[in-house]
Amino acid sequence: MSDLVTAKLPTLNATGELRDVLVATRTTIIPGMSRDAYFAEVGLNPSSLAAGIQRDRFTPLFVKDAYEDKVDSTQDHFVNGTLCHMLCFEPQRVPTDVAIWKGGRRAGNLWNAFTFMNAGKLIVKEDSYKEAVESLLPLVTLPEFCEYTAAGQAEVAVFAEICGMQCRGQLDWISTSEPSLWDLKTARDIEPEAFGKQFFSLHYDVKMAMYRQMLRINKLPVDDLFIAAIRNKKPWDAILYPIPDAVLDLGWEKAEEAIETMKECITKDVYPGAGGGKAFGDLFVPDYVMQQREIDWSA
Repeated sequence: MSDLVTAKLPTLNATGELRDVLVATRTTIIPGMSRDAYFAEVGLNPSSLAAGIQRDRFTPLFVKDAYEDKVDSTQDHFVNGTLCHMLCFEPQRVPTDVAIWKGGRRAGNLWNAFTFMNAGKLIVKEDSYKEAVESLLPLVTLPEFCEYTAAGQAEVAVFAEICGMQCRGQLDWISTSEPSLWDLKTARDIEPEAFGKQFFSLHYDVKMAMYRQMLRINKLPVDDLFIAAIRNKKPWDAILYPIPDAVLDLGWEKAEEAIETMKECITKDVYPGAGGGKAFGDLFVPDYVMQQREIDWSA
């Protein structure tokens, strides 16, 4: 667990389409891979897969759209998320890799000159930078968090063949000091009940289980998985949530079933939407609608 494997990836003739994942050639781990480089790679990823999972059904059309609709890394929420991850897990990179914009409107000659001089850096607004630093303080001052993440690797890209398809994921932090996998999440409410509901509604169980499985395929088993949750508004707060094995095991069952379904869809080039491949659906009628009620129509 002290060393993570680094390998050079072979070049694929990627088209950016989901069908590219049928060419499975990689089982490897790449520490420190930039997000832009990661998003340019081929592989069915947990976030795209989770896009198709609803409470009582699976919609392959949503997975295809999520995979092929590429991430715009210049959007504020993406930039701010990248900044938080860097401040949390790789603070040594901030002085050289982050440029803070202290001007107003991001347009005009001054802005153009600033972006030119800082090409290749993460450009963030001054107020966003200050807020990110403040929001992370409750987390990075937790002795338990510092102990678990004292040594390790950030932005670890992992590639694996699952069900004959290329899959990929990018892990926030793999700890080598206390062997474990960490994922940083922000939320308006990080108290147990509220965050638990968000955890499952956003399918973190499926995503984290898929990360665990890809590491196992790479012969790098990590049994302890954690969510580091930070509150995204004042008062700033943080809490660490270990993910139970039972949750991860069930999450992997859902992930594996979804992956197998996607392979069938990709092979046939058919991606069912809301109707599950049928033209007609059964209208859902809530119970309260059909209850007899006395209505005063005179109002």
